[in-house]
Amino acid sequence: MLAAVLCGATAAGKSALALKLARANGFEILCADSRQIYRGLQVGTGAPSPAETALVPHHLAACIDPAYVFSPREYPSHVHRLLEARPDTHFLVVGGTGLYLKELLFPSPFDRGPTPEPIKLEVQERIRIRGLADLHAELVRLDPEGAKSIHPNDGYRIAKRWENLLLTGQSYARFTGPAVRDPRFHAVPILWLDRERDPLYARIDARVEAMARGGWLEETRALMEDPAWRTLPAYTSLGYAEMTGVAEGRMTLAAAIEAIRKQTRNYAKRQRTFFRHQLPGVERRDVDEMEAALERAGWDWERFRKRD
Repeated sequence: MLAAVLCGATAAGKSALALKLARANGFEILCADSRQIYRGLQVGTGAPSPAETALVPHHLAACIDPAYVFSPREYPSHVHRLLEARPDTHFLVVGGTGLYLKELLFPSPFDRGPTPEPIKLEVQERIRIRGLADLHAELVRLDPEGAKSIHPNDGYRIAKRWENLLLTGQSYARFTGPAVRDPRFHAVPILWLDRERDPLYARIDARVEAMARGGWLEETRALMEDPAWRTLPAYTSLGYAEMTGVAEGRMTLAAAIEAIRKQTRNYAKRQRTFFRHQLPGVERRDVDEMEAALERAGWDWERFRKRD
C-alpha cells in the first residue's frame, strides 16, 4: 500500500527526507522520476546511490533502457504490479515528475490506447527536422484547445499532442476530463515538499556543481559509446547535451555548468507551477519545517500524522 506521496522540485531535499522517513518506518521507495528511471544516468539525475538503496529498497529507478521511450501512461501499471505483488509493504512514492504522479493518482477516464511506434517515430522526426517552435505554432493552429498553456519548448507535451492528432485526427482536449482521484489512493496524503525560490535556486546551483565534479562527464562519456546516443530519449535529460559538448571539446566545463544551472532553475519553476495547479488535494509543506515536525515525532509516521 502507499503510505504517502512526496513530490517536489529538483534539489528541494525530498529524497533525503524520504530516505530518513522510509528507514525509520520500514517503508520502501517508489521513484517517480522520468530521468532516474533510465539505466546509466545515475550521476546526472541524482538517482539513488548504491549506499542509499542498501539502506532502503528503491523501485522504478535505473530499470529502463535509455533507448526506450517511456510514457507517463506506463508508470501506473508498473506501480500497480508492485503493489499487487507486495500487499503488506508500505511504499513512499517520491519524485518530481508531475505527469507520472497525475497518471497514477488521477487517471484519465478516456483511453485511446497506446500510440503505435511508427507514429512516435514520425513525430520525433518532424521535431528533428522542423524544430519544436515550428511544430508548436502549427499545433496552436490545428488544435488550439489541446495546445492551450503548452510552452513552445515543452517537447514532451508537443510530441504527445502531435501523436494524438496523427492517430485520431481529433483534439487532445477530447481525451481529457476533470481530475478524479483513483479510489484506491483516496486516503493517501500528497505532500508537496517545497522551498522559497532563492534558497531552492541556491541548492540547485550547488547540486549541479557537485554532480559535475562527481563523475557526470565520465558517465556521459560511457553513454556516448553507443553510436545512437544523441537519438536516445535519455539524451534529452537535463545537462547531458552539455556534458556531451564538453566531452567532444565543443564546450568548457564551466560553460556547461552555468547552462545546466539555468536550465535546471527553469525546470524547477515549471515543476512548482505543476504541483501548485495540477495535483488536486496536494498539501504544500516547507521541507525544513516538515523535517523538524518529523524530528519531534521521532520520525514515527503514524505519530506525525496524528499530530499534524
